Amino acid sequence: MIKLRVSQEPMCISITAIDGDRPFGAAALNSSYFGSLDATTWYLNRLFVNEKYRAQGLGSKLLVRLKKAFADRAVDHPDWPQCSRVLVEPGGYGSDINDLLRFYQRRGFKPNDELKCFVLDL
Repeated sequence: MIKLRVSQEPMCISITAIDGDRPFGAAALNSSYFGSLDATTWYLNRLFVNEKYRAQGLGSKLLVRLKKAFADRAVDHPDWPQCSRVLVEPGGYGSDINDLLRFYQRRGFKPNDELKCFVLDL
């Protein structure tokens, strides 16, 4: 049975996908507040699904669950930094960059030449 476990801290949200007792996927967002961007821009620094589990919609489910975590966060922790947009620089070990670009574009991310990344406005 596949479960998604959510962990939240003021500057980070992570989701772990678990099959039985084995993790097979993860997504993590970090606030970019300490970088050069504003406090409402967050950075998707990890989205991973084990190759065995790919092409089953699990990467999309991780992104949907991250969006829900932000909605929950606004209610549960209104004093914590909130998010209005997410940045991602597609890439990863053993992944085809064209597949990654298509994956993010199909999920609403748009290229941003100025920031040299993809942006999803929430």
